[in-house]
Amino acid sequence: FVRLPLRWRLLIAYLQADNVYGLTLARYADRPDERGKLEYFLGAGIPIWLAWQAAVLAGILIGAGVPASWRLEFAAPLAFIAMTIPFLKGRPMVAAAVSAGATAVLANGLPLRLGLVLAAVVGISTGLFFEFLFKKQPR
Repeated sequence: FVRLPLRWRLLIAYLQADNVYGLTLARYADRPDERGKLEYFLGAGIPIWLAWQAAVLAGILIGAGVPASWRLEFAAPLAFIAMTIPFLKGRPMVAAAVSAGATAVLANGLPLRLGLVLAAVVGISTGLFFEFLFKKQPR
């Protein structure tokens, strides 16, 4: 995108979001010279921008009517989970993600958000264990 005119780069910067970046990275990480990057980025970025605008409008219109018991803090982790799923390739990665997720939920009540640290340690350890286990098995 570096060689594009300034107006295109400004539009790309405006549309940049975590999930758009994740989709583009997943598509072009293994083939950076493939054509159609701008079109792919816009095809991912514009619908997500529209959905964001619709969500903001919904928040403006019905935000005060949402019960306080519906914690919106859970939306960000859900978005990151959705972005992570395409990157799960192989049993060790899936095992790491599932064990880390389960640990994060089970250890949610730990003080100082230590449940997240514990979840990271459990996920990494599980992934390494399964990687070692599957490498030892003959194919």
